[in-house]
Amino acid sequence: MLEKIILRNKKDDSWRIFSSPLEVLYTHDLNHVKNVLNEVQNKVEKKKLIAAGYLSYEAAPAFDNAYRVNEKGSLPLICFGLFKDYKIERTLEPQKLESAEVIDWEITTDRTLYENHLKYIKDQIKLGNTYQVNYTLRKHTNTISNPYGFFLEKAQDAPYAALIDSNEHAIISMSPELFFKLSGESLICKPMKGTSKRGKNLHEDIALMEELKNSEKDKAENIMITDMLRNDMGKISNTGSVEVLSEFDIEKYPTVWQMTSSIESQTSASVAEIFEALFPCASVTGAPKVSSMKIISEIEEQPREIYTGAIGYIAPNNEAQFSVPIRTILSDKKACRSVYGTGSGIVWDSESQKEWDECQNKSAILSANSQNFELFETMRRDSNKRIFLEKLHLDRLKDSAEFYNFKFHHEKINYKLQDYLKNLESESEKIIRLFLAKDGEIRLTSSAYKEQNKDKSHYISLAMRPVNSEDRSLYHKTTNRSVYENAIGENPDCDDILLWNEAGNITESTISNVIFKKDSEYYTPPVSCGLLSGTYRAHLISQGHLKERIIPKAEINLYSEIYLINSVRGKYPVKLI
Repeated sequence: MLEKIILRNKKDDSWRIFSSPLEVLYTHDLNHVKNVLNEVQNKVEKKKLIAAGYLSYEAAPAFDNAYRVNEKGSLPLICFGLFKDYKIERTLEPQKLESAEVIDWEITTDRTLYENHLKYIKDQIKLGNTYQVNYTLRKHTNTISNPYGFFLEKAQDAPYAALIDSNEHAIISMSPELFFKLSGESLICKPMKGTSKRGKNLHEDIALMEELKNSEKDKAENIMITDMLRNDMGKISNTGSVEVLSEFDIEKYPTVWQMTSSIESQTSASVAEIFEALFPCASVTGAPKVSSMKIISEIEEQPREIYTGAIGYIAPNNEAQFSVPIRTILSDKKACRSVYGTGSGIVWDSESQKEWDECQNKSAILSANSQNFELFETMRRDSNKRIFLEKLHLDRLKDSAEFYNFKFHHEKINYKLQDYLKNLESESEKIIRLFLAKDGEIRLTSSAYKEQNKDKSHYISLAMRPVNSEDRSLYHKTTNRSVYENAIGENPDCDDILLWNEAGNITESTISNVIFKKDSEYYTPPVSCGLLSGTYRAHLISQGHLKERIIPKAEINLYSEIYLINSVRGKYPVKLI
């Protein structure tokens, strides 16, 4: 059954790779779930093996028959491989893969049904049957033909990433949530409740983070779930040992901000006893758990299976760690069908649009660009070996590095840049490119600077299709330049292409910001339209030489002159054809 399991070890940012299991223990029978789990733990302790695997959400009634779930799906309720050892890798071996971006995901719950289900949940809250219900939707697509490739592209940065590959199924988990970690007698849980989307640039991103941090609604939901976990942990913990280590911590992920709290206790309970007390995690059910799970079974038309179950490992000497598999895909190879669950916690004052948007934000990871790119700056070094607008360039690089979680060492970068400039033999002007990788490594290149031919006319044309102003890559200078390359490819006869967004407003060119002159004033589109905040653009605005204005492409003819600007070429006129 099981062929390979890959689990991320968040502690040292390595990967544990399990292959060729000595034995696989599993069942589809609810009555045998606890027996399988006990057998797994016994063999781990007696034979000094390591077990890796999962429990499906529908295994919950095995631990408490008051829990209600949908009929089980095709996935075993519990499945563990027993391994003699595992391989540790610092990085996973890349492959030449198809991009996961071409996969189209279809949401199977229409908006009207969603609204009806929210009303039903609020009716149940009004009746006093629940305080919160974690209501989830499903997105579907075909079988993912290369699970390992998809995993590499989408899950690399997830703290509790997991890939479980078998003959029948592939599980690709991009989970950020810890269910529990057992080390000797120390038991830690880290419930996650409270979500905000990420911004498009650092300024907007920080504002959204602060909004989540100060959200009374999100804090109230987080407290509710944290209290549930404290109560569940208290069932199997030493008296008086349950302690909240921290609350309302804000964590950053590729497409969302998340609010978490951390709880620790001391316990002598076995892994099976811990599951009996805690499973499924309160953060993915609601409060109280029994009645909320009953409501979930009534309104969610499909079983959750691995989604919101548990994925992890059990090792000798009371060591275990399990994640809550949210942001997780189950690909059924025989049925040629893949499913992704996404949800939110519904309370009395929940707003339908905000909850719907939260579900979409949590599934944005499916189409988010891989972070396999570099940040870079293109700068002009003059004959005196000075960089024009150097501080603005390095500040912009720093902001993008913070946004994308790239390591940024200012002193190291400045030293290498100055050393590179000093060792350039030529005294002539140069174009310098500084590239920053995710791990903080930098590389520098140079090329000859050629003065713009002022006698030559430069022609630009409008792009054939709009850019999406919600595309975060537009706001940062990265080596992922497909948007610009595609625009140029559609009209290679022009010197540059003028881009515009979904609202029909001008943004920038493929290599420059754009200026429009009207009377004696100069205007440039605001960054919020979907463009890079160029250093020369920022300089001119700060000097009062340039103003921001939304410029519809239908009104370009109202302006007498058009210029392109960047810190390398300066400002030069262009003609629109």
